[in-house]
Amino acid sequence: MEGVLSNATVFKPDSCGAPRLDWDVLQAICDRLTDTSDILSFSCTGASLRPVAMQRFLSVRPIVLKDARSMCNIHSLIFADKTRRASHVRALQVTTWDIGTSYDTRDVADRLLAILTCVDRLESFQTTGYLLRSKMSDTRILPAIVQLTTLREISVVSEGWEDEAIRLVQGVQSPLEIIHMDCLDFGYDYHSVHQVVTQHPALRSFIVDCAEGLPRLACLLQAFPALDRTLALEHQNDGRWWRLNDGLLHRVRDENRRAQESHCWVGLDYVSCEAHVFFALGLQCPIRHAKIIDCFALTKDYVATALRGSPPRQLTLRIELERGASVLDGLFPSELETTLTHLDVTLSAPAPEVSQHQLYSCFTDYTDYYNLGRHLELSETFLHTVRNLPFEDVASGLASPHQIDMKKKAQTKKNS
Repeated sequence: MEGVLSNATVFKPDSCGAPRLDWDVLQAICDRLTDTSDILSFSCTGASLRPVAMQRFLSVRPIVLKDARSMCNIHSLIFADKTRRASHVRALQVTTWDIGTSYDTRDVADRLLAILTCVDRLESFQTTGYLLRSKMSDTRILPAIVQLTTLREISVVSEGWEDEAIRLVQGVQSPLEIIHMDCLDFGYDYHSVHQVVTQHPALRSFIVDCAEGLPRLACLLQAFPALDRTLALEHQNDGRWWRLNDGLLHRVRDENRRAQESHCWVGLDYVSCEAHVFFALGLQCPIRHAKIIDCFALTKDYVATALRGSPPRQLTLRIELERGASVLDGLFPSELETTLTHLDVTLSAPAPEVSQHQLYSCFTDYTDYYNLGRHLELSETFLHTVRNLPFEDVASGLASPHQIDMKKKAQTKKNS
């Protein structure tokens, strides 16, 4: 017993007779807190705990600089104890639009530059293209951002200033693992963003919320050779009304497949894009989860061809039923039999009174209770279509013949 007690931490009482917890234990407790309210409560338990709690507070959530006031407040907070606080800032969001008349533009810019200079362990940075063109965008801000060397993730909302957003991503010197942009136009030839894509050899995820044009893998493979997590090239508009250039799509697909002959990504964890973009990419690497956001009558052949060449293990499809169940005919190629383990399908149907030359109303947000009545008006047509879908045929077509044979043999053996 004495040996055990000699190795244990002894908590000596303070002047009031209450035991004092070991400092390492308190540090470990604080390091496990993730909710900011819990961290603030922890900091109020004693003056000696506030420095530790403040460090944890700065590290668990992004520090948001949304206006001149927050810029000044965060600056004061960090520089009140710069040595112990600055290195704990992990994520920074600079979304300032305007300085206003109550603050001096030069002073606010100086405070931002001071913050950028002292956060020497910053991992995530989010900003806007407008920031680089606003009143506080003196020539020092862009160099201060691109000279950061510890970033792992950068997110840029262009807000109409795409050139500034691209310049920022181009210049970053950190070994980025994630690039997230709200908008990017790849164009339909190489005289576009492909000419200015900078190489990021450590990048693992490339995400674009609204991608235009057709990406060329000859460029992307060279720029992002280690990409293996996410390739998301999505679009916010309804692509059913675009005139797809079939010849161009096939030509770009052939180019992209040839580009992968010399170098190909090892594999991608998640791919999300429109049907014609998924087709044009012509990916040759293994895909764990593919999401195609616009499968309808005019694009189903692109989907089927793309799935035949790049069969994923998990597949998420958003299927438009504007022409009924015929969109399912030939949609799932036999190559999926040996790879597919999960299938997630979202079905949407047009309103009965809408003609083929008008927009359709779709079931896109099941939590939108405000518009629930409008959705229910469409439910009769939707349910009628869904009831007649050949789900059993689709399921049978996706089932692996090998698995079916094994089940039959097992059942035969059991019965005998």
